[in-house]
Amino acid sequence: MNTLQLGVNNLTDEGAIIVASAIRDGSHISTLDMAANNITDDGLPILCEVLKSNCRLKKLSLRANRVQTEGIRILSDALLKNTHLVELDLAGNILRDEGITYLKDMVGCNVSIRDLDLGDNCLGDDSGKALLKMLDFNDDLQLTRMNISQNHITEPTEEKILLFLRTHAAELARLKKQKKAERSRSNSQHGSKERAGRSHSGSHHGSRHGSHSRHGSHSRHGSHSRSGTKDHSSHHRHGSKEHRHGSKENRHGSKEHHHGSKEHHHGHHGHHGHHGHSGSRHGSKEQGSTAMIPEE
Repeated sequence: MNTLQLGVNNLTDEGAIIVASAIRDGSHISTLDMAANNITDDGLPILCEVLKSNCRLKKLSLRANRVQTEGIRILSDALLKNTHLVELDLAGNILRDEGITYLKDMVGCNVSIRDLDLGDNCLGDDSGKALLKMLDFNDDLQLTRMNISQNHITEPTEEKILLFLRTHAAELARLKKQKKAERSRSNSQHGSKERAGRSHSGSHHGSRHGSHSRHGSHSRHGSHSRSGTKDHSSHHRHGSKEHRHGSKENRHGSKEHHHGSKEHHHGHHGHHGHHGHSGSRHGSKEQGSTAMIPEE
């Protein structure tokens, strides 16, 4: 249950204390209506304790009761620390200029009330002017509607109050719209930065991967290429060396062959000459022997 409607039930102060005690002990009530229950200042202390504890109550109606200056004093003191109550209805009570000091504190210091009904009371024009001054004093004012009709406030003062509230309401709406746009831009920029960060991270990772891949490929292929080139060069040099060695041996063989041929020619010539010379000498010897035989 979020709303408790107890209006016109003749609760009196005793009933008001019981209801306030029940709320103080813990509840989820956000709207409490105790209008026209013959409640005086004596029935408000417990309720003000509830408000001072910053309970979840958002709307409170004390319309058409018998609240006076003392009741406004303790109520105003409680609302100085409350940041949840947004609507307060005090119309039809016995609020006089004597309690304007407390009303000024309520208007000048509270930062949550948006709708305040002070109609059908006994406030004079001086009280109206004092309220207007306190409205301008509150830098965190959230009040955009205040009913001061059926009091003793003059029409010009009432018009000034209403004009101020309309202007303030427009300003609050503008600020709200501006803050919403700023949050939207901030979220958009944050999202763009995150996307850019992810994109940059992915590109950097890809570049590093590509670099490693190219480096690895270059190292491996370059190593193999250099190794192959080195082996090929070594093999080529070795082959050239063997070729030169073979050529040398070939030249040596040719030289030996030439020498052998020379020797063979010399041997053949010598043998032929020796044989002829020997034959010649033998022939000569034989001829000599023949010449030496006497004739018979």
